[in-house]
Amino acid sequence: ARVVADPLLKLYFKNVDVAGLQLKFQKYVTYALNDRENAYDGPTMYEAHAGRNITDEAVDLFLEILRETMTDEKIPAETVEQIVRKLTPVKDVVVDKFVFPGTYVYKPDKRA
Repeated sequence: ARVVADPLLKLYFKNVDVAGLQLKFQKYVTYALNDRENAYDGPTMYEAHAGRNITDEAVDLFLEILRETMTDEKIPAETVEQIVRKLTPVKDVVVDKFVFPGTYVYKPDKRA
């Protein structure tokens, strides 16, 4: 809920089945925590994020909100750090291009 309420991140989730995406994300994290990312049967991180104009800033913000949410939900700090460590390298796959910090580059989908 915090991610889709954020002014920047909500732009990436327009016309997206957020409930379905949450289930996929939970499943992916479960596989990742067990070092079984390759066994995940959903789309690859690249396939799922290609062409969405995702910036470094957006990924950093997503991870920050995720960390805060897990902490607020009383998930043990060790587990929070393990999840963030597993997800941080995914940034190299989901970001479409390098964007200088502070640059706003979101391009809305004109089909929407």
